[in-house]
Amino acid sequence: MQKTSSKAQVALEYMSIVGFALLILGGVVVFAYNYTLAARETSNVAAASTAVNNIVESANLVYAQGYPAKVTIIVNVPQNVDNITVSGKVIKMRINVKGGITEIAGTARTNLTGSLPASPGYYKVQIQSLGDTVNVSQIT
Repeated sequence: MQKTSSKAQVALEYMSIVGFALLILGGVVVFAYNYTLAARETSNVAAASTAVNNIVESANLVYAQGYPAKVTIIVNVPQNVDNITVSGKVIKMRINVKGGITEIAGTARTNLTGSLPASPGYYKVQIQSLGDTVNVSQIT
């Protein structure tokens, strides 16, 4: 009887150790998942900021050069972009993040016209001076 009792105790101790290890592993997995999600959101916001800044800098450049100056750039639209607005002197990207919506905006020296897709991906964007305004549009 003693032999069975000690085997049962060893099995119970082994199950306790495995259970504790799984509990710790589960906590690490949840932490890593949340960290990865936060890093991805930070990366998306940084990519949106870079895209908006590149468009504004290019718009200012072609505006300074005057009509018919134009430049073509590659713009990376990150994931979770809700919409992109080109209106007045402002270009805005609205991004869905865990805490709500983040708006990335840039202001040019002149009025901007045009539109850009909000779908994620890399796009060729032509930025062209029309004299008193600058047109921002995707090249298809």
